[in-house]
Amino acid sequence: MPCPQGARSEELALPVSAPAATGPTSVTLYRCRNHEGGHFWSRTHCHRQASQVDRVTTVPGDLTLAQQVRLAEQRRLALAPAATPVPARSTRAVDPVQASPGRGRCDQIEKRIARIDSEARQPLSGRQQDRLRAERQDLRQEQFALRCS
Repeated sequence: MPCPQGARSEELALPVSAPAATGPTSVTLYRCRNHEGGHFWSRTHCHRQASQVDRVTTVPGDLTLAQQVRLAEQRRLALAPAATPVPARSTRAVDPVQASPGRGRCDQIEKRIARIDSEARQPLSGRQQDRLRAERQDLRQEQFALRCS
């Protein structure tokens, strides 16, 4: 189906098994809404990041986080109503620190990483340590993608 007007199209080369997205190699992605109204995708549940769940989708686990997010976003847009109103642009002056996209999300990521680091210093099983390591790695990748400083 064609993309909505004004949308950007990007090809995503997926393995042949990608449409199934079920089974042991699938991952659940959560689209979260923070208190400022911003949205972001995460592999961890939104409540762990002080946010609310907006959407849940399952994607192939053998893709990178960026590819998984791109696929999830494509699915979300495919299900979105075709006539979405475009908000009017504001002409008021904006503080450059607050204008940077994802600044609130960057702060959330930094706080979550600090909590993970603190939790990882506790005596935990190897499985729990692996889970924390994977979550921390995902957060660092998202941090890099958002170009957090």
